[in-house]
Amino acid sequence: MEQHCQQVRQTLAASPRVELLEISYADLVANPQLLIDELAKFLGDGFMPGPAVLSRIRPQLHRQRNS
Repeated sequence: MEQHCQQVRQTLAASPRVELLEISYADLVANPQLLIDELAKFLGDGFMPGPAVLSRIRPQLHRQRNS
């Protein structure tokens, strides 16, 4: 599965029609404001980051995986 995901990422990154922003969920949970700001910059004026966006990130639901 990971190999397939990597191939999809490479294909998307190579396409001139696609802008890709990858965000690690673990990083999002660890520092949500920083990554929400990055997401807002990527999405532009159509995205309005506010308290509702930040409240959707729930670190207590994140579980560490070893694989």
